[in-house]
Amino acid sequence: MHRSDDSPFRHTYNFVPDFSGAERRTRIVIGITAVMMVLEIAVGLVSHSMALLADGWHMSTHVIAFLITAMAY
Repeated sequence: MHRSDDSPFRHTYNFVPDFSGAERRTRIVIGITAVMMVLEIAVGLVSHSMALLADGWHMSTHVIAFLITAMAY
């Protein structure tokens, strides 16, 4: 009986891709967003601006969402 060589058709399955680059960029975005959030809240408190305070607190929800993303990585 003839046996054919199927080695050229074999490949490995990589079910865990490398996300290190995306994780690093996500951490950079978390840092930038957190710094802007703190600045908006601080300037909002100093200038008594409700708009800056509201946007700063709203940005905190984005930071939380990014942190969840970073934990998923």
